[in-house]
Amino acid sequence: MPKQAVSSTRVDRSSLLCGVARSAIGAKVHYEIWWAQVSDAAEPYYDKIDEHSAFFRASRDAHYMAFFIYLGHLFDRSNDACSLKEYEKLLSKEARQPLDEAVARKFREFKEKGDPIRKIRNKTVAHINSRLSETDVFGPLNMTWNEIRKLIYDVTAFVAELQADASEIPRDGHFGKATLKLFRALR
Repeated sequence: MPKQAVSSTRVDRSSLLCGVARSAIGAKVHYEIWWAQVSDAAEPYYDKIDEHSAFFRASRDAHYMAFFIYLGHLFDRSNDACSLKEYEKLLSKEARQPLDEAVARKFREFKEKGDPIRKIRNKTVAHINSRLSETDVFGPLNMTWNEIRKLIYDVTAFVAELQADASEIPRDGHFGKATLKLFRALR
């Protein structure tokens, strides 16, 4: 009987954590840039946004989609995804014992928040339902933009705790401030 081939697709912990970190950072960066454009800069820089409206419409849309795509990666249910679920599974398998309670609690907290994020992503980015407004999508899920920002910041901080070197993770608010600095330069 021939030997079964050993899968060469086995992911090691470092690669999986790099993928999770890339998604957490991507969600944070794109959320901050999008939020700065639609909230912080909207009123004080309205004239510049209007003057360059095609660019800012495209930019807002791209950053909105990107942050939900990256955030969705973190909560993906697929067994082949670079997700928090798969990272937790790999850690548990490697440890051959229960995870540290604080770490296990964080994974559980994020797992609970994954369903609403996937639903929002699916209805506003991945499988756009043209009949639904933002209120129709967000309302039943009882999730606000402040909660989404908090989730992004909490997940990114958790990923930083898991990494030996978290120097690449930007501090909270960094890209929002950088976006506002760009707006000031347009004056």
